[in-house]
Amino acid sequence: MLPIADTLVAHDWFLRRRDLLALGYTDDDIRAELATGRIFRVRHGWYSVPQAPAEAVEAVRVGGRLTGRSALLAHGIRVPRPACRQIVVPSGACRLRSPHDRRARLRGTDGCGVRWRDPTRRRLHAARASGQSIWCVSVPEAIAEVLRTESRDIAVACCDAVLNSGALRATELAHVLADAPLRAQRWSRLIDGRAASHGETFMRLWASDAGLRLEPQAMVEGVGHLDGRISSRTYVEIDGRQHDEAADPGSRGRRPQSEEDRRRDAVLATRSGRALRFDYPLLLGDWPLCLAAMRLTIADDARREELELADARHRARLRVQRERRTSRERSRMASAVPRVAPPASVRPPPASVPPAPERVRPPPPAR
Repeated sequence: MLPIADTLVAHDWFLRRRDLLALGYTDDDIRAELATGRIFRVRHGWYSVPQAPAEAVEAVRVGGRLTGRSALLAHGIRVPRPACRQIVVPSGACRLRSPHDRRARLRGTDGCGVRWRDPTRRRLHAARASGQSIWCVSVPEAIAEVLRTESRDIAVACCDAVLNSGALRATELAHVLADAPLRAQRWSRLIDGRAASHGETFMRLWASDAGLRLEPQAMVEGVGHLDGRISSRTYVEIDGRQHDEAADPGSRGRRPQSEEDRRRDAVLATRSGRALRFDYPLLLGDWPLCLAAMRLTIADDARREELELADARHRARLRVQRERRTSRERSRMASAVPRVAPPASVRPPPASVPPAPERVRPPPPAR
């Protein structure tokens, strides 16, 4: 028989005491594992292992499952991090515990947002009976919760993220939107799965609100995909924490992303383009500044295009004038060349002109 810790890992990190007894373990086995520290008691009657995800332990300790943005993050989907842990519990659930102390009751200061509308309407083990995770709702349920409770920007960013990550297909997301509130259904036309991060979605939505058109994930030959294009020459890039090697220890030893971005900017400049780079804190903290920079560059590109168009028209007029002048000169030179009489041998014979008929005067009238 496997150790209890291995059995817990194989059963999605959590098991009840009755489940362990049904598998053949005894209370003495449970107490022995507790004494060694290989397992611990999450809440009354529930056990887990120390390597279990912290967010999963908190959700089960409270008495529910992760939902909304917390569930999407648990599924590995990059969405805006919520201010508090979002947990859904069965309708009518009571005796909810603090996520940090299984002996204390849940308080408003524990940093949890609890929703009493678990679709199972049963206790935690009902999720396992239906083949779902015991501590996290499915992606469609999480998106449905987001559409019910979040703002437009957050909801659209989460929908973009699930499409871009492949967690949901467009048809599956359409089914979720069909059951969403009416206000959320109106956002379906704003969803674009090309956005690789929620920062790109925010910029696209806010630029559209300001009357600017932003094409997401624009492709430039030799450069690759850029976060967005706002004019024929100007592109925008949203830089996050990926440039900080301290925030990503695994990036040490590799070429920093900032160096690659500078190389891409140089290649883009050789193609008469430029990139405006905004980091995520600047985008959220000073959007008017970002918008002013984009509007100025768009206006500058428009003036440049007008000058180039005027220059092209001027060159075309000069070319037409040059061609006309050359044609006139050729005609004048052709008319100024003297005509040379052909040799006698080839000179055509003069045309014979018939003599004019003699005029006969009429006789004078008789007197």
